[in-house]
Amino acid sequence: MDVEDLTYDEPAVSRRHNHYLLPQRSIRGLIIGKSDCGKTTLLNNLLLRDGWLDYDRLYVFGKSLHQPIYQLLHRALGKGFSKDDIRDLLSIKDRYPHSLVDVVQAMKPPPKPGGIEPFFFEEASDVPDPRELDPTRKNLMVFDDLMLSKQSKCEDYYVRGRHNNVDCFYLCQNYFKLPRQSIRENANFICLFEQDAKNRDHIRRDHCGDLTPAQFDALCDHCWAKPHGFMTIDLTSPKTAGKYRCNLDDFYRV
Repeated sequence: MDVEDLTYDEPAVSRRHNHYLLPQRSIRGLIIGKSDCGKTTLLNNLLLRDGWLDYDRLYVFGKSLHQPIYQLLHRALGKGFSKDDIRDLLSIKDRYPHSLVDVVQAMKPPPKPGGIEPFFFEEASDVPDPRELDPTRKNLMVFDDLMLSKQSKCEDYYVRGRHNNVDCFYLCQNYFKLPRQSIRENANFICLFEQDAKNRDHIRRDHCGDLTPAQFDALCDHCWAKPHGFMTIDLTSPKTAGKYRCNLDDFYRV
């Protein structure tokens, strides 16, 4: 029997244009590392630099929403400022004696809104089910360092989010403690800051069966040699074309 193309995609889904170094459809990302390793800085670069993540609705759920950068994003995006506007503010932050959040609050909204709607949640009960999100919008969900008891909300997005045009990233400190069947097995893009031997071994066993333990350890050591260095494992790319990288763009050919 000749197999016909009998697939069907909802035609109303808004097509994304993420950077070519990122998965083009349904990012299910993990950014893993200890406190102060650079996880949030990496996320902010993906969020705010032009041409990387393509989204028009940003959802953030976590216990760290008091961080100044999240407060700034919430206020600035909610007021209609664009990614460029926010980067401009951050580039001159040392000139302001006051909080940038207060500066944004005092500013008038731009004449032309930036086009990104922010939604920030501290309570799991407020986080929408992924099936409730509008698939005609470019939805981006960020989970930041959740307590184990609140991970069920995150699991839903890694299992079902792809059907509602949702890209998602989970910032966490420990890979081993992530639910295996829902999050670990569905992740397709991993940015890995320095890890201990236990977490390193679980990541290799789950995702890097095409490397020997010695090859994997050598790759980790190479990527983590510089401060704030990280390893990228892109599970949507073959081993010969970018599956393994140092940072985002330095392809590592084993």
